[in-house]
Amino acid sequence: MIVTLDDQLNYCEHISDICKKASKEVNVLVCFRNMIPEKAKLTFYKSVILANLRYCYTVWHFCKASDAHKLEKIQERAVRAIYNNKSDTYEELLAKAKLPSLANRHLQDILILMTV
Repeated sequence: MIVTLDDQLNYCEHISDICKKASKEVNVLVCFRNMIPEKAKLTFYKSVILANLRYCYTVWHFCKASDAHKLEKIQERAVRAIYNNKSDTYEELLAKAKLPSLANRHLQDILILMTV
């Protein structure tokens, strides 16, 4: 995967590509949500989907808010598929999965990079 920067110096195209790829992977979770144990689905999410959502994020983290929201919605959809849960809030599902929001995770990692 490469990071795409357009002539307006933003990452809309790059984030669109990430969203397309991650959405396909989330669809796999949705299709198998009743056949695979939660732990296996969470492992798949962390190793495949989250890796794509975070690829080179330190470069494009300060993208448009609408693009960041698209990424967050993909994580929400994935976590809902992992737990097969449509009623709990996104924050409750993140707590259950012991995951921060993507925005918080990115900020934490950027702060770590800055202090090293």
